[in-house]
Amino acid sequence: MDNAIAGMLEAIKGGDSLAVLGLLDRLEESGDDRLEQVKKTWQGRLSDFSAEVGLLWDEYAPNALYPDWRDAVRPAMLSLRELGRYANYSRCPNTHRREVGLLGLEFARALHRLGCCTAVYNDTMGGTTYIEFWFQFRNQRCCCVLRQDEVTWRHRRPRPSAFLSQPREQARMPARQFNQAKVLVRYVITSAETFLAGRAARRKGRRVA
Repeated sequence: MDNAIAGMLEAIKGGDSLAVLGLLDRLEESGDDRLEQVKKTWQGRLSDFSAEVGLLWDEYAPNALYPDWRDAVRPAMLSLRELGRYANYSRCPNTHRREVGLLGLEFARALHRLGCCTAVYNDTMGGTTYIEFWFQFRNQRCCCVLRQDEVTWRHRRPRPSAFLSQPREQARMPARQFNQAKVLVRYVITSAETFLAGRAARRKGRRVA
């Protein structure tokens, strides 16, 4: 066996991607038609691998990008707005619509407990009463519209609003973008709950002392 080829094969066993490219060049010189099929097969596998890695990264991205969860609140507000537009989209699956509704409810509760609520309104549409919460955090505002029967926490008395009578924005959302937005909002919710639980425990400890 050619020493150069032998070296390439050993390097490939060690995971050297440059050696793979070198061997590929040698094989192309042979003019073997089977090489094209091999390349297509591995390109497909590489695409699948890249997609799986991308999905895995999405799960860990908020922790890596926002070590301080409070830095993620503003991006999460924007993501929730996009999720809301997607939930209003006529072809949004009901399962996705329910997920968005639950995330909005939990996100609003977390922001309310953090003291970010600036205004509360209500309106009735189709016989159902909705409560419209406005929040502000680091100069970023967002709105969460929830069914009145879903809101179980104490809040200021709502004022009448005509917000719900206005046309609601709609937008499509690719699957990966939907997953990324969900993960980011969930990260803020979970982090806020942990922070609030720790703060309550510290206050309780001071009272006992």
